Amino acid sequence: MSLKSRLDTLLADAKWNFDLADCDHILRIDSHTLLTAKVIELLKQQNFDCIELE
Repeated sequence: MSLKSRLDTLLADAKWNFDLADCDHILRIDSHTLLTAKVIELLKQQNFDCIELE
């Protein structure tokens, strides 16, 4: 399963995108539900580094 498919499933009620123009490839999520820990875990399982920006 692709990362997009996994994010679509996890973030079914959210809008999300990657800012690939940014040097850090920022993932932006617009959601009413707080899923930070789940998103970070999913990305780490796919061998991506991920931290929440403040």
